[in-house]
Amino acid sequence: MVIIIMLVGLLSAFNNNEQAGIFYSFIPIYNSVQVVDNILNQRYTFAEVLGTVFSNAFFTIIGAVILSRLFKSEAIMSAS
Repeated sequence: MVIIIMLVGLLSAFNNNEQAGIFYSFIPIYNSVQVVDNILNQRYTFAEVLGTVFSNAFFTIIGAVILSRLFKSEAIMSAS
């Protein structure tokens, strides 16, 4: 998992931002890397930042709901 996270972080070094659009703001993990890169290079748009924030909040809520349901049914506690 750590290697995957490191590779996503390296994508900002090799990314061509001319083709990047608002669609890339909705891809988890990758969107945060791109927004931080764009903010540091001062070429961000408000729509990209807003899309990243709402996308990350949405995926966090979905993940929490799924994890909560797994704990309620104890499917995560026993492998059977």
